[in-house]
Amino acid sequence: MRILKRIIVFIGIVSLPLTLGCFTKINDIESNNEENETEKVNTFHYGYDWSDLIYAISEIESKHDTTAISRNKRYYGHLQISMIMVKEANQICGTKRYTSNDRFNKEKSEEIFYLIQRKYNPKNNVEKAIRIWNDGPKYSIRKTNGYYRKVMKAYNRRLESNT
Repeated sequence: MRILKRIIVFIGIVSLPLTLGCFTKINDIESNNEENETEKVNTFHYGYDWSDLIYAISEIESKHDTTAISRNKRYYGHLQISMIMVKEANQICGTKRYTSNDRFNKEKSEEIFYLIQRKYNPKNNVEKAIRIWNDGPKYSIRKTNGYYRKVMKAYNRRLESNT
């Protein structure tokens, strides 16, 4: 499994798309791990797999409900994405690729997450990823501490369940 992930990362890095900062998704790749269980590897051309962190964030934000709407009606979908985030993703792409309705689409929401991380967190730091998602690229550590702790708890549970 580790070898397959390394190959996917290498392929992703080598084939970074030239489409104005956007990327396309590698189809779900099925592989057999050591226990012969089929496992889906879902990653993007960028080469880093954020799926466990996205799972944890989704658990905290919406309990994985793709139809979730925040109380103030500014954040939508399982990752609770604002229109500001949609506009930022479109700016990164250099085109109007995402719409407000895409916040309810699991795959598109996760693409937005990957785009934001790719631009503002190129070293793929988990702590930074969580804080950026909560408070934007110029996040306040003090302001994001509670959210960071909640997501890390969910993230660690997710990692433990994968072993």
